Amino acid sequence: MLVKQDKKITEIMHSKEFTFSAEFVPPRNGEPIANLFKKVAILKEANIDFLSITKGAGGSLRGGTIPIAFLIKEKYKIPVIAHFTCMESSLQELENSLIDQAYLGITNILALRGDPPTGIFATYTAKENQHQFAYQLIGQMKDLVAGKYILRSGFDSGETTYHEGQPLSFCIGAAAYPEPVDGDFAKSIDYFSLKVKEGAEYGITQMIYSVESYSKFIAKLKEIDSYIPILPGVRVLTSIKQAEFLIKNFKINIPEKYLEIIKSEDLAANKEYIKNLIVEFRAAGAKGIQFFIMNEAELVGQIVKEMNLLFKN
Repeated sequence: MLVKQDKKITEIMHSKEFTFSAEFVPPRNGEPIANLFKKVAILKEANIDFLSITKGAGGSLRGGTIPIAFLIKEKYKIPVIAHFTCMESSLQELENSLIDQAYLGITNILALRGDPPTGIFATYTAKENQHQFAYQLIGQMKDLVAGKYILRSGFDSGETTYHEGQPLSFCIGAAAYPEPVDGDFAKSIDYFSLKVKEGAEYGITQMIYSVESYSKFIAKLKEIDSYIPILPGVRVLTSIKQAEFLIKNFKINIPEKYLEIIKSEDLAANKEYIKNLIVEFRAAGAKGIQFFIMNEAELVGQIVKEMNLLFKN
């Protein structure tokens, strides 16, 4: 019996007024996986709508994205997004990996370029037969959804570069950057618009605490007819060390008001700040919130339960 395909994230967002989801990072290679599944169980009990599994960041060594996504989908019955990167892989290797995910019933994919091994902000130049940008990967995925597969050099013949086959069922997501690190807002809009044009169906932002920046990004996309549902990404920060790390290494803009709350170590005030932020994002038109989680699963679970009651989800 074939594995059942996962429910599409776009269907979940369409069926609910507001969704709660969370992103996990796989354990570092060599570390046990049990702790991650304990966090998954906590969020399942909180009625999380779906989860997301990353490929790590900054070229870090973290395998397991596909098997972890499969196990969450099968064991915990929670819809899941698997992050998928294209950097340094040939088009043929990418197609094979996407076939693996399709056979495992992993429907939802966040299509990313990925980070160079030398660091998140290092330059990268694709070689021949590779993708330079995430929108090119999205285009390749959309071809597979249309049943268009790469011809085998030396085996297949034809005037095109594709042959027809069974269409795959993917729901393709894209990263959004309302607060681009280089400050080039127009370029960020252009790239996201290309992702939408190539077939992206939903978006998830970088870590963001500014409703104003999010709203500006959404308004511009709507202005150029490139809008798709975009979830703001938020992390509940519990130490100033975490905040300083994100500011230094990922250039995340964290409001001074939130930094003061983090410094105070007032957990109740921290929760209220995040809950109010969620209310504001919802009022700005967001279809949900995606939490970035390292060790905050219990705290996020509490917030999700309380917000679901507030929103009567």
